[in-house]
Amino acid sequence: MKLKTRWTMLTVATAIGATTLVGPMLDMAHAQKGRRNKAIAAGAVTAYGLLGGNRTLAIAGGLGTAYAYKRYRDAKRTNRRQTIGQVFGSTPVYDSKRNRYNRNSRFIANRTYYNARGQAIG
Repeated sequence: MKLKTRWTMLTVATAIGATTLVGPMLDMAHAQKGRRNKAIAAGAVTAYGLLGGNRTLAIAGGLGTAYAYKRYRDAKRTNRRQTIGQVFGSTPVYDSKRNRYNRNSRFIANRTYYNARGQAIG
């Protein structure tokens, strides 16, 4: 093989390897929003396939939309089921009346929680 061909193949292999390794890490960081955006993008592909008359693209987009939406819904459900201990770790957490929460109490996103000094956290 020519040297130029080898370098091209090496570059392509490195790019594929990097996206394979980095992709899941980025997905974990922004799991819920990323999954929602993927579902929207797959829905756009489905619409494009339907409007353009391409049945294969429409079917593939529809299946992708269904899968992406299911993953988004599962991620949202997991976030709702978090406990105070999972969110704040070993930090003692109180409500506005200075009552301490149990670590196994359910975390509610819109509620204000306080630390031992009375400062709002989370």
